[in-house]
Amino acid sequence: MEEIRGKWISCGGDSSRMPEVHIYRTGVYHHRIKFSYDPNTVFNCPLWHRWGVTSFYLYGRIQLKYDAERDVLTLSDYGDYYRAEE
Repeated sequence: MEEIRGKWISCGGDSSRMPEVHIYRTGVYHHRIKFSYDPNTVFNCPLWHRWGVTSFYLYGRIQLKYDAERDVLTLSDYGDYYRAEE
C-alpha cells in the first residue's frame, strides 16, 4: 500500500461531493484513509487489504484500485483521484 500513500484530489466535480483524500501509514502494517469534505467534516477509516482487494468502510464498503502507469487512484463510489501536488 506504500504506492498509494499521500494526498489525492478528485479529477473534477463538486468538492462537497468529492472529498479530498489522504492515505497515511499508522504502523508497520496499518494504513488509514482520511476523507475531508470540509474542515468540520472529516472521516478517518482503516484500510483493509484482503485477497488482493484494498477497501474501507464508510457507510458501506468502498473499494480502491490503483493504476500505477497513470498514477490514478479509483474509489468505487467516488471515481478517479489524482495525486495532489506537494
